[in-house]
Amino acid sequence: MERWSPGYLLYFKIWFFQIIVMKTNIKSINLILLLFILLSFALALVNFFHFRSLWLDEASLALNIVNKPIKELLKPLDYDQVAPIGFLMVEKGFSSIFGNTDWSLRIFPLLLFFPSVYLMYKLALIIFREKSFALFAAAFFSLSYYPLYYSTEVKQYMGDVFISLIITISTLMFSKTDGKKYWVFYALIGIISVWFSNISVILLFSSGLYFLYQNRKKKQNYLGVIKVLGSWVISFFCYYILFVYNHPSQQYMVEYWSNANAFLPKNILSMEFILALYTKLIELIKLFHYRLFIIFILISILGFFFLLRKRIEILFIIIFPIILHLILSYLKLYPFHGRLIFYQYPFLIFIFVSCFFQFYTLLKPKFQPIAIYLLLIPLLLNILNLFHNNNFPFEKEEIKQSLSQLNTDLEDGDKIYIYHSSIRPFTFYKAKYPKLAGMDNNNIIWGESNIENWPKDNDIFENNNGDIWILLSHIRSPKRQDEVKYIMDLFLQNDFKIVEEHKYKGSSVYKAAKIE
Repeated sequence: MERWSPGYLLYFKIWFFQIIVMKTNIKSINLILLLFILLSFALALVNFFHFRSLWLDEASLALNIVNKPIKELLKPLDYDQVAPIGFLMVEKGFSSIFGNTDWSLRIFPLLLFFPSVYLMYKLALIIFREKSFALFAAAFFSLSYYPLYYSTEVKQYMGDVFISLIITISTLMFSKTDGKKYWVFYALIGIISVWFSNISVILLFSSGLYFLYQNRKKKQNYLGVIKVLGSWVISFFCYYILFVYNHPSQQYMVEYWSNANAFLPKNILSMEFILALYTKLIELIKLFHYRLFIIFILISILGFFFLLRKRIEILFIIIFPIILHLILSYLKLYPFHGRLIFYQYPFLIFIFVSCFFQFYTLLKPKFQPIAIYLLLIPLLLNILNLFHNNNFPFEKEEIKQSLSQLNTDLEDGDKIYIYHSSIRPFTFYKAKYPKLAGMDNNNIIWGESNIENWPKDNDIFENNNGDIWILLSHIRSPKRQDEVKYIMDLFLQNDFKIVEEHKYKGSSVYKAAKIE
């Protein structure tokens, strides 16, 4: 027993710790972080090949892409949809090559995900000047919930992230160079970005100010600066006149986002304005999609400003786009809400990483490799968040499963009532299911309303004595389950009984039979 006395145990702990310190090296840590990035690529592919259903907004945009010829995509879209022209053209190209499927429309967002991870690495390397922290920033981004989710969303939001990163990196790289050939690339990046991302204007305005600041003492470069920024302005002006000015959906969008509280109140001295600003801060933090990170973020803000107190240009390039977006929200020019602020997530990650980086720089060199292993904890938490409650691969409104059930069980003479929010996904997919594609339109009842004005749909019970299938997805009522119950009760009150029900993630189908 003497050999395990406290003295020997203390000696063993010191020896073990020394071995760990000696054996740990930055290369092995970097390899582990790189493996995490490769894991995220594998998860993105698994998510893609899961082939989840298009949800309402995706289906609304997808119907425009697959049904309209190219020249019609240059005009205002149906269903109050808005998307950058460049994004629409690329999506149309993929649908033309691979067919009008949901997966063909998801290729472009997926392809944007991979270089976005690399751009995260490059930008983090510029900011922190440490390869390990650059790899960590890229790994954290790539394993986060929303980047993986939007990598298979038939929307432009992954493109927004890609554009924001490439504009920011090019600004930091080219603003200090004198070579005209580099400025040509910089000008082209801004010119093209306008046509592929609606938020590019925010990043270009911020970058333009920084570009002017960096070249303020180089009087001989004034003409070059004017050419670069002028080309951006001309590109934006052309895009605005052709596709934004007097857009027929503008009023609808303003009302929609006003109801969603996506704009700041006018009275900046009111408590309402202060509470709205607080709400916007919370929306930014929610991009991490994991409550545990909130504490890290609040602590990281102090570390971030301490780290960059002597690098004001980095502070400006990361913070100013957020401030500018808030100003646009105040002016009701661009909403500050949810997916529309997703492009700011990389910048929030840099604030988050700065907390770890500041702790790292305070340690002695021999302990720094050990400290970097702490970076694995947030990565593991991100993975845990992905698989929490069996949430991965992602599913949202799995109407394909409901349609497959209908295609199996539908009998001659049966009718289908399609809830109004299910109409567009149903329209996109019905050709894939023989029984649904061959249905007589007289046997399809198109819903027009929800719980607030349901009586408009009471005619579904008139002259319908056979079985009626009820297809539901994207229930809009604030009390969603109450609305499903309300619909079922209406059938029961009109001498129907529910004889089958099949529930899936975000979608369900019921069979109502007439009581004899």
